[in-house]
Amino acid sequence: MKGLSKKSEMNTAQWLEKGCKELKEVTSNPLFESQYLLSSVLNVPLTALHFKENQILSPDSQKEFLKKIQLRKKGFPIAYITGEKEFFKRRFYVGAGVFIPRPETEGLMEAALNLQEPLKGVDFGSGSGCLALSLTLERPDSRFIAVESDSLAYTYLKKNHREWKLNQKVKLLNQDVHLLTLEQVELFLRGKPNVIVANPPYVDQNDEQLEGFVKQFEPPAALFSDQEGLAHIYSWFSKAMELLQSGGVYIFELGYSQNKKVRNFLDEKNQLKSYKIYKDLQGWDRVAVCTKK
Repeated sequence: MKGLSKKSEMNTAQWLEKGCKELKEVTSNPLFESQYLLSSVLNVPLTALHFKENQILSPDSQKEFLKKIQLRKKGFPIAYITGEKEFFKRRFYVGAGVFIPRPETEGLMEAALNLQEPLKGVDFGSGSGCLALSLTLERPDSRFIAVESDSLAYTYLKKNHREWKLNQKVKLLNQDVHLLTLEQVELFLRGKPNVIVANPPYVDQNDEQLEGFVKQFEPPAALFSDQEGLAHIYSWFSKAMELLQSGGVYIFELGYSQNKKVRNFLDEKNQLKSYKIYKDLQGWDRVAVCTKK
């Protein structure tokens, strides 16, 4: 990369080409990642880079781009490098210490938005707040409580909460899901919730399919759970049943290989009127929608 810093008269297209060459070592899509990083440096949409191919980068922009390329070469997730991640058409602030929203989790959004009545909801383990905030933005008649126990993740939740100006509609709680009381919930929602959403930690510590950079950089508390990754799925289900109104819906994400055990667990729960598990775009069972009696 030292050679790049000497090319002070290189235009945007040339910087992209250089960045692409550097990133071939760490990604299967080096051109896109080079474009994405440069667009974040220039603070323009990806589509606008084409119109700037002859632009000469300022010295500061060159340094920032080089720094981001180096971080990516070390394995840092792009979302942590740029400080943001798109989720359900919107961008959310993220950084080291908060779980990066995934496209699979948009299935939870779609399931919740299928509910016809105004949403009075709780988001367990809210992280960046992408679920609670997105649902409230999509359904302005909604009210949500976003619960996040980790103090570092909570800083990003607060930042996104301020960004989307939802102070009157979304209440933030920095506490463990298991300590949430019905009194807390009813006070803000003006009654019991009719929906609870959650993307719980569900990765088994011994899961060999987990990508190395995910394990290295993302917060373990948001990833891993005991009992082969099922402990939080089980305990959060119990908490959801405790809080939900009759006919309320608990929607949660599960791991790609947990279908059978989750189904067996739900089959035994007499609190449920019904449940259904939906597949993600890769064909894995991913989102469980559980209706309380």
